[in-house]
Amino acid sequence: MNSPLFSVEQDLSNQMLAVLQRFKLWILVAAAAGALAAVLYSKTAPKYAEARAVYTLAEHKVAQLAAVYDKLPAQTSLMLGALEVDEMARFTLLLDHPQVWQQLWQNADLCQAQNTLCAGGDTSKQQQLTATWRSKFAYDHKRRGNQLTVKWRAPTPSEAELLLSAMMQSAEAEYKTQAISQYRARQADLQQALDKATTVGERSELSMQLDKVQAELNVLQHGRQMVLHAVQPLTAKEPKNKPLLFIAVVGALLSALGAILLVLVFSRR
Repeated sequence: MNSPLFSVEQDLSNQMLAVLQRFKLWILVAAAAGALAAVLYSKTAPKYAEARAVYTLAEHKVAQLAAVYDKLPAQTSLMLGALEVDEMARFTLLLDHPQVWQQLWQNADLCQAQNTLCAGGDTSKQQQLTATWRSKFAYDHKRRGNQLTVKWRAPTPSEAELLLSAMMQSAEAEYKTQAISQYRARQADLQQALDKATTVGERSELSMQLDKVQAELNVLQHGRQMVLHAVQPLTAKEPKNKPLLFIAVVGALLSALGAILLVLVFSRR
């Protein structure tokens, strides 16, 4: 014996099938229109090449962090790997720093290669270029392996490669600027402590620390050592050809589904 609930569900199913059969022509038309619209959009939408590179900390930077690690107390839970990850995270934050983006549009290589991407000291143009290109840049810091992947999309491979290279130069420059500021503050503190020291042992220890800080400061100011090392060198790929058949099928299915929902909604009123 059929239950009332089953009968209601069967009636609804029959009504839905009847509605679909009645409007199947319109559903097919909607599917065809959706496929055509999807293909046209795919053909007219701008295509972008992509530049990509993968970085990790340079060996000299790891050695610098290891020197800090050697001074840590025994049985400490802070490992060198954690220091490296934290340092990479600090560098990654610079990729969103406003000063880095301002410096990007003043990069000498970028200005020489393409004048339209050069803003100089024009603040409004810097902001305009940042607003235009910010969405084309992406990065991902993977803590396992401590690798930073950076990507930039542009109309041509050469332009994407140029912009990504200039971006990493700008971030490196800001990293060194901030590090120099920190070392100078540390240098001033040590010098002040040295001037106030009264014992020979204390003065000797402070002098050694001051010499190391001055040596690091000289390397930052005059050396050409990079903070990052390229695990996968910067490469650029041509824009990908989108599979039109797949796009057409997806567009047709979505349009047909939308048409079916509309038909069912209006038929129930």
